[in-house]
Amino acid sequence: MFMFVNGSWEKSETANSSTNDKQIYLLCIDEIEKLDQIEQLSKTIISQCLRRKAFTFEHHDTIDYIGALFLNKNSINESEDKFCICAGKNLLILIHENTEQANLIVREITTEPVDAPPSISSLFITFMEKIIIGHIEQHEQIEDEIALLENAYLTDRKNIGPDRILMLQKKLLVYKRFYEQLQHVLDDVQETRHSLINDENMRLFTLYTRRIERLLKNVLVLREYVTQVRESYEAETDISLNRIMRLFTVVTVIFLPLTLIAGWYGMNLQMPEYQWIWSYPLVIIVSIAIVVLTIIFFKKNKWF
Repeated sequence: MFMFVNGSWEKSETANSSTNDKQIYLLCIDEIEKLDQIEQLSKTIISQCLRRKAFTFEHHDTIDYIGALFLNKNSINESEDKFCICAGKNLLILIHENTEQANLIVREITTEPVDAPPSISSLFITFMEKIIIGHIEQHEQIEDEIALLENAYLTDRKNIGPDRILMLQKKLLVYKRFYEQLQHVLDDVQETRHSLINDENMRLFTLYTRRIERLLKNVLVLREYVTQVRESYEAETDISLNRIMRLFTVVTVIFLPLTLIAGWYGMNLQMPEYQWIWSYPLVIIVSIAIVVLTIIFFKKNKWF
Protein backbone atom coordinates (compact mmCIF):
# COMPACT_ATOMS: atom_id res chain seq x y z
CA MET A 1 0.00 0.00 0.00
CA PHE A 2 1.21 3.51 -0.88
CA MET A 3 0.36 6.67 1.04
CA PHE A 4 0.86 10.17 -0.36
CA VAL A 5 2.92 12.10 2.20
CA ASN A 6 4.75 15.42 1.79
CA GLY A 7 4.41 15.48 -1.99
CA SER A 8 5.56 11.92 -2.68
CA TRP A 9 4.31 8.33 -2.51
CA GLU A 10 5.62 6.25 0.38
CA LYS A 11 4.90 2.66 1.36
CA SER A 12 2.74 2.23 4.43
CA GLU A 13 1.37 -0.72 6.37
CA THR A 14 -1.59 0.99 8.05
CA ALA A 15 -3.98 3.84 7.31
CA ASN A 16 -4.11 7.05 9.30
CA SER A 17 -7.01 7.03 11.74
CA SER A 18 -7.29 10.82 11.84
CA THR A 19 -10.22 12.27 9.90
CA ASN A 20 -8.91 15.84 9.92
CA ASP A 21 -5.69 15.21 8.00
CA LYS A 22 -5.67 14.76 4.24
CA GLN A 23 -5.43 11.03 3.44
CA ILE A 24 -4.47 9.68 0.02
CA TYR A 25 -3.87 5.96 -0.48
CA LEU A 26 -3.08 3.68 -3.41
CA LEU A 27 -3.33 -0.06 -2.86
CA CYS A 28 -4.29 -3.44 -4.28
CA ILE A 29 -7.60 -5.08 -3.39
CA ASP A 30 -5.59 -7.82 -1.64
CA GLU A 31 -4.42 -5.18 0.88
CA ILE A 32 -7.89 -3.89 1.72
CA GLU A 33 -7.52 -5.00 5.36
CA LYS A 34 -4.99 -2.21 5.87
CA LEU A 35 -7.86 0.29 5.63
CA ASP A 36 -9.82 -1.17 8.54
CA GLN A 37 -9.25 1.99 10.57
CA ILE A 38 -11.36 3.97 8.09
CA GLU A 39 -14.74 2.95 9.48
CA GLN A 40 -16.95 4.66 6.89
CA LEU A 41 -15.33 2.66 4.07
CA SER A 42 -17.53 -0.15 2.66
CA LYS A 43 -15.62 -3.19 1.43
CA THR A 44 -18.78 -4.64 -0.09
CA ILE A 45 -19.26 -1.63 -2.37
CA ILE A 46 -15.57 -1.71 -3.30
CA SER A 47 -15.81 -5.38 -4.29
CA GLN A 48 -18.91 -4.70 -6.37
CA CYS A 49 -17.22 -1.70 -7.94
CA LEU A 50 -14.22 -3.77 -9.05
CA ARG A 51 -16.38 -6.67 -10.21
CA ARG A 52 -18.48 -4.63 -12.65
CA LYS A 53 -16.71 -4.22 -15.98
CA ALA A 54 -18.02 -0.73 -16.59
CA PHE A 55 -17.66 2.82 -15.29
CA THR A 56 -19.79 3.23 -12.17
CA PHE A 57 -20.64 5.96 -9.67
CA GLU A 58 -22.29 5.53 -6.28
CA HIS A 59 -23.04 8.54 -4.11
CA HIS A 60 -23.13 8.08 -0.32
CA ASP A 61 -23.21 10.43 2.64
CA THR A 62 -19.56 10.20 3.63
CA ILE A 63 -17.77 8.50 0.73
CA ASP A 64 -18.49 8.28 -2.98
CA TYR A 65 -17.33 5.30 -5.02
CA ILE A 66 -16.22 5.66 -8.64
CA GLY A 67 -15.37 2.68 -10.82
CA ALA A 68 -12.78 3.56 -13.49
CA LEU A 69 -11.68 1.36 -16.39
CA PHE A 70 -8.35 1.14 -18.17
CA LEU A 71 -8.48 -0.36 -21.64
CA ASN A 72 -5.93 -3.06 -22.40
CA LYS A 73 -3.25 -1.43 -24.58
CA ASN A 74 -2.12 -4.70 -26.14
CA SER A 75 -5.55 -6.10 -27.01
CA ILE A 76 -8.69 -3.97 -27.02
CA ASN A 77 -10.88 -7.09 -26.99
CA GLU A 78 -9.44 -8.44 -23.74
CA SER A 79 -10.91 -7.62 -20.34
CA GLU A 80 -10.21 -4.17 -18.95
CA ASP A 81 -8.44 -3.35 -15.69
CA LYS A 82 -10.61 -1.75 -13.03
CA PHE A 83 -9.84 0.82 -10.35
CA CYS A 84 -12.16 1.86 -7.55
CA ILE A 85 -11.86 5.48 -6.43
CA CYS A 86 -13.13 6.15 -2.92
CA ALA A 87 -13.52 9.87 -2.31
CA GLY A 88 -14.69 11.76 0.73
CA LYS A 89 -13.81 14.81 2.78
CA ASN A 90 -9.99 14.92 3.00
CA LEU A 91 -9.93 11.36 1.66
CA LEU A 92 -8.92 9.80 -1.66
CA ILE A 93 -8.29 6.06 -2.03
CA LEU A 94 -7.33 4.33 -5.28
CA ILE A 95 -7.89 0.57 -5.17
CA HIS A 96 -6.85 -1.63 -8.09
CA GLU A 97 -7.03 -5.26 -9.13
CA ASN A 98 -3.97 -7.48 -8.93
CA THR A 99 -3.20 -7.57 -12.66
CA GLU A 100 -0.05 -6.90 -14.66
CA GLN A 101 -1.37 -3.75 -16.33
CA ALA A 102 -2.83 -2.39 -13.09
CA ASN A 103 0.51 -2.88 -11.33
CA LEU A 104 2.23 -1.12 -14.23
CA ILE A 105 -0.14 1.84 -13.88
CA VAL A 106 0.57 1.95 -10.14
CA ARG A 107 4.32 2.06 -10.80
CA GLU A 108 3.83 4.94 -13.22
CA ILE A 109 1.78 6.88 -10.67
CA THR A 110 4.08 6.30 -7.71
CA THR A 111 7.33 7.04 -9.60
CA GLU A 112 6.08 10.14 -11.39
CA PRO A 113 7.68 13.30 -9.96
CA VAL A 114 5.35 15.87 -8.40
CA ASP A 115 6.32 19.55 -8.65
CA ALA A 116 4.20 20.78 -5.76
CA PRO A 117 2.01 19.12 -3.11
CA PRO A 118 -1.22 18.57 -5.05
CA SER A 119 -4.73 18.67 -3.69
CA ILE A 120 -7.10 15.71 -3.67
CA SER A 121 -9.05 17.15 -6.61
CA SER A 122 -5.93 17.69 -8.73
CA LEU A 123 -4.74 14.15 -7.99
CA PHE A 124 -8.15 12.84 -9.05
CA ILE A 125 -7.99 14.70 -12.36
CA THR A 126 -4.39 13.56 -12.93
CA PHE A 127 -5.46 9.97 -12.37
CA MET A 128 -8.44 10.31 -14.71
CA GLU A 129 -6.17 11.71 -17.42
CA LYS A 130 -4.11 8.52 -17.29
CA ILE A 131 -7.22 6.59 -18.33
CA ILE A 132 -7.11 8.09 -21.83
CA ILE A 133 -3.34 8.30 -22.35
CA GLY A 134 -2.46 7.07 -25.84
CA HIS A 135 -6.04 6.94 -27.08
CA ILE A 136 -5.49 9.56 -29.79
CA GLU A 137 -2.61 7.52 -31.22
CA GLN A 138 -4.77 4.39 -31.09
CA HIS A 139 -7.54 6.20 -32.99
CA GLU A 140 -5.02 7.29 -35.64
CA GLN A 141 -3.82 3.71 -35.96
CA ILE A 142 -7.40 2.49 -36.51
CA GLU A 143 -7.95 5.23 -39.09
CA ASP A 144 -4.80 4.11 -40.94
CA GLU A 145 -6.05 0.51 -40.91
CA ILE A 146 -9.38 1.59 -42.40
CA ALA A 147 -7.60 3.62 -45.09
CA LEU A 148 -5.42 0.61 -45.97
CA LEU A 149 -8.51 -1.58 -46.31
CA GLU A 150 -10.16 1.00 -48.52
CA ASN A 151 -7.06 1.25 -50.70
CA ALA A 152 -6.75 -2.56 -50.87
CA TYR A 153 -10.09 -3.16 -52.57
CA LEU A 154 -10.44 0.10 -54.51
CA THR A 155 -6.93 0.38 -55.95
CA ASP A 156 -5.37 -3.08 -55.72
CA ARG A 157 -8.70 -4.94 -56.15
CA LYS A 158 -7.84 -7.29 -53.29
CA ASN A 159 -10.43 -9.38 -51.49
CA ILE A 160 -10.12 -7.94 -47.96
CA GLY A 161 -12.87 -10.13 -46.50
CA PRO A 162 -15.39 -9.09 -43.84
CA ASP A 163 -13.33 -10.29 -40.84
CA ARG A 164 -11.01 -7.28 -40.70
CA ILE A 165 -13.90 -4.85 -41.08
CA LEU A 166 -15.85 -6.56 -38.30
CA MET A 167 -12.76 -6.48 -36.06
CA LEU A 168 -12.42 -2.71 -36.56
CA GLN A 169 -16.12 -2.20 -35.90
CA LYS A 170 -15.82 -4.18 -32.67
CA LYS A 171 -12.84 -2.08 -31.55
CA LEU A 172 -14.68 1.16 -32.21
CA LEU A 173 -17.75 -0.14 -30.38
CA VAL A 174 -15.58 -0.81 -27.30
CA TYR A 175 -14.21 2.74 -27.48
CA LYS A 176 -17.68 4.20 -27.95
CA ARG A 177 -19.08 2.47 -24.86
CA PHE A 178 -15.94 3.37 -22.92
CA TYR A 179 -16.28 7.13 -23.55
CA GLU A 180 -20.05 7.13 -23.08
CA GLN A 181 -19.74 5.47 -19.68
CA LEU A 182 -16.93 7.82 -18.69
CA GLN A 183 -19.07 10.79 -19.69
CA HIS A 184 -21.92 9.57 -17.49
CA VAL A 185 -19.60 9.27 -14.49
CA LEU A 186 -18.15 12.74 -15.05
CA ASP A 187 -21.65 14.19 -15.31
CA ASP A 188 -22.61 12.50 -12.03
CA VAL A 189 -19.49 13.84 -10.31
CA GLN A 190 -20.23 17.34 -11.53
CA GLU A 191 -23.94 17.25 -10.69
CA THR A 192 -23.35 16.09 -7.11
CA ARG A 193 -20.98 19.04 -6.58
CA HIS A 194 -18.50 16.61 -5.14
CA SER A 195 -15.50 17.73 -3.12
CA LEU A 196 -13.31 16.21 -5.85
CA ILE A 197 -14.10 19.22 -8.01
CA ASN A 198 -13.51 22.65 -6.51
CA ASP A 199 -13.38 26.12 -7.99
CA GLU A 200 -9.63 25.92 -8.53
CA ASN A 201 -9.80 22.73 -10.58
CA MET A 202 -13.11 23.31 -12.35
CA ARG A 203 -11.26 24.59 -15.42
CA LEU A 204 -9.11 21.43 -15.58
CA PHE A 205 -12.19 19.27 -15.06
CA THR A 206 -14.00 21.10 -17.88
CA LEU A 207 -11.02 20.66 -20.21
CA TYR A 208 -10.90 16.95 -19.40
CA THR A 209 -14.63 16.59 -20.07
CA ARG A 210 -14.22 18.29 -23.45
CA ARG A 211 -11.37 15.94 -24.31
CA ILE A 212 -13.66 12.98 -23.67
CA GLU A 213 -16.31 14.58 -25.89
CA ARG A 214 -13.78 15.03 -28.71
CA LEU A 215 -12.57 11.45 -28.37
CA LEU A 216 -16.16 10.19 -28.55
CA LYS A 217 -16.86 12.32 -31.64
CA ASN A 218 -13.71 10.99 -33.25
CA VAL A 219 -14.82 7.41 -32.61
CA LEU A 220 -18.24 8.14 -34.10
CA VAL A 221 -16.56 9.56 -37.21
CA LEU A 222 -14.37 6.46 -37.50
CA ARG A 223 -17.44 4.23 -37.11
CA GLU A 224 -19.08 6.10 -39.99
CA TYR A 225 -15.89 5.77 -42.03
CA VAL A 226 -15.61 2.01 -41.54
CA THR A 227 -19.34 1.65 -42.31
CA GLN A 228 -18.80 3.44 -45.63
CA VAL A 229 -15.86 1.16 -46.41
CA ARG A 230 -17.96 -1.91 -45.59
CA GLU A 231 -20.83 -0.71 -47.79
CA SER A 232 -18.42 0.06 -50.64
CA TYR A 233 -16.84 -3.38 -50.26
CA GLU A 234 -20.25 -5.07 -50.30
CA ALA A 235 -21.26 -3.06 -53.38
CA GLU A 236 -18.02 -4.01 -55.15
CA THR A 237 -18.57 -7.66 -54.21
CA ASP A 238 -22.11 -7.53 -55.60
CA ILE A 239 -20.80 -6.03 -58.84
CA SER A 240 -18.20 -8.81 -59.15
CA LEU A 241 -20.86 -11.45 -58.57
CA ASN A 242 -23.09 -9.81 -61.18
CA ARG A 243 -20.23 -9.93 -63.69
CA ILE A 244 -19.70 -13.63 -63.03
CA MET A 245 -23.43 -14.41 -63.29
CA ARG A 246 -23.66 -12.42 -66.52
CA LEU A 247 -20.76 -14.40 -67.98
CA PHE A 248 -22.41 -17.68 -67.03
CA THR A 249 -25.67 -16.48 -68.59
CA VAL A 250 -23.93 -15.56 -71.84
CA VAL A 251 -22.16 -18.93 -72.03
CA THR A 252 -25.43 -20.74 -71.33
CA VAL A 253 -27.31 -18.79 -74.02
CA ILE A 254 -24.56 -19.42 -76.57
CA PHE A 255 -24.43 -23.17 -76.08
CA LEU A 256 -28.13 -23.79 -75.47
CA PRO A 257 -29.03 -23.91 -79.23
CA LEU A 258 -26.07 -26.23 -79.83
CA THR A 259 -27.30 -28.50 -77.06
CA LEU A 260 -30.75 -28.47 -78.65
CA ILE A 261 -29.32 -29.44 -82.05
CA ALA A 262 -27.17 -32.19 -80.53
CA GLY A 263 -30.15 -33.57 -78.64
CA TRP A 264 -32.40 -33.31 -81.65
CA TYR A 265 -30.13 -35.33 -83.93
CA GLY A 266 -29.12 -37.69 -81.16
CA MET A 267 -32.58 -39.22 -80.70
CA ASN A 268 -31.82 -42.00 -83.22
CA LEU A 269 -34.98 -41.24 -85.23
CA GLN A 270 -35.13 -41.70 -88.99
CA MET A 271 -34.59 -38.25 -90.55
CA PRO A 272 -34.13 -37.35 -94.24
CA GLU A 273 -30.99 -35.34 -93.41
CA TYR A 274 -29.16 -38.55 -92.49
CA GLN A 275 -29.19 -39.63 -96.16
CA TRP A 276 -27.84 -36.31 -97.44
CA ILE A 277 -24.12 -36.11 -98.00
CA TRP A 278 -23.86 -32.47 -96.82
CA SER A 279 -25.87 -32.90 -93.61
CA TYR A 280 -22.88 -32.98 -91.23
CA PRO A 281 -21.10 -29.98 -92.81
CA LEU A 282 -24.37 -28.06 -92.78
CA VAL A 283 -24.96 -28.75 -89.07
CA ILE A 284 -21.39 -27.64 -88.32
CA ILE A 285 -21.84 -24.44 -90.34
CA VAL A 286 -25.18 -23.69 -88.64
CA SER A 287 -23.65 -24.27 -85.19
CA ILE A 288 -20.72 -21.96 -85.93
CA ALA A 289 -23.11 -19.34 -87.31
CA ILE A 290 -25.25 -19.50 -84.16
CA VAL A 291 -22.19 -19.04 -81.93
CA VAL A 292 -20.85 -16.13 -84.00
CA LEU A 293 -24.22 -14.37 -84.22
CA THR A 294 -24.90 -14.68 -80.47
CA ILE A 295 -21.42 -13.38 -79.65
CA ILE A 296 -21.95 -10.42 -82.00
CA PHE A 297 -25.33 -9.76 -80.40
CA PHE A 298 -23.93 -9.81 -76.87
CA LYS A 299 -20.97 -7.64 -77.85
CA LYS A 300 -23.31 -5.14 -79.46
CA ASN A 301 -25.36 -4.93 -76.26
CA LYS A 302 -22.16 -4.79 -74.13
CA TRP A 303 -23.01 -7.84 -72.10
CA PHE A 304 -19.33 -8.79 -71.95
